[in-house]
Amino acid sequence: MWNEYNNPRHIRTLNGVVELQLKIRRCQNKSCMRYKKAYRPEQEGSLALPQNEFGLDVIAYLGALRYQEHRSVPQIHTHLELKGICISQRTVTHLIDRYDELLSLWLKDHKRLKAIMANQGRVILAIDGMQPEIGHEVLWVIRDRVAYQWVDKASNILNNKIGLDAAGVKQSYHQLLTQMSQQKQKAGILNTAIDNFIKTTHSYWSGLFHCYEIEGFPRTNNDLEHAFGMLRHHQRRCTGRKVAPSSLVIRGSVKKSLRDRY
Repeated sequence: MWNEYNNPRHIRTLNGVVELQLKIRRCQNKSCMRYKKAYRPEQEGSLALPQNEFGLDVIAYLGALRYQEHRSVPQIHTHLELKGICISQRTVTHLIDRYDELLSLWLKDHKRLKAIMANQGRVILAIDGMQPEIGHEVLWVIRDRVAYQWVDKASNILNNKIGLDAAGVKQSYHQLLTQMSQQKQKAGILNTAIDNFIKTTHSYWSGLFHCYEIEGFPRTNNDLEHAFGMLRHHQRRCTGRKVAPSSLVIRGSVKKSLRDRY
C-alpha cells in the first residue's frame, strides 16, 4: 500500500518526549473492501496505547510504584514531577486504571496459562489471609484448582439440572466421593479437607436424596425455612396473630397441608 500521509505524534516517556513520524497507508484500489481505510505502523502499539499521551514505560512504572511500593496517587504524582515528568493527579489515576486493564488481559491469556499448567498440572486459584480479632496469627485460606473442581462437580450433581431420579443422583454422587477418596493426594495440603468433606457427606447420607423422590420437597435448608416461613406468613394473615402458634405444624389442617405437599 502507498504511503498517503505522515502523522506526527508526541509521546511522553521516562526519558523525555519522543516525536514520532507515523507513515499512514491506505489502499487505493476501489474494489478492495478496505479501500481508503487507514493503516498505522504496528510498532506504534509497542510504544503507547491508542490516543494516549504517555508511553507504556510510564504506565508500567506507575504500576510498580502503586502495587510494589504501595504509594498513593499524590505520592506517585510528586515522584514523577521530581523526575521531570509533567503529569496531573487525574492522569496518574487514569494511567493506573489502564495498567490494571493491561495486567488483567495478560493474566487471562489462555496460551500463557496453558503453558504453565502443562508443566505443573495444577494451580492454586487464590490465597487469602484472615487475621482473627485476638492475637496476631494469620489464617491462610488456599483454594486449589483440583479440590475446587470436585466441589463444583458435587454442586452440579446435587442441583440435578439434567433431571435424574433419586437413584441416579445417589449413584453419581457416590462415584464422585469414591474418586475424591482415591485421588485425594492430588489436592496436596487440602487432602485433610477432602476427608472432612467425605465424612460430613456420609453423616447426612440417609436423608440427602429425599428431595429427588418427592416432588416439591425442599432440597436445601434455605428452601425448607422458606416453606415454613410462607406458611407462618399466611397463618398470620388468616388469624391476625403476630406470632404463629407452636401447634401450627403438628395438628389441624396445616399438618394435613404439609403432609399433602411433602
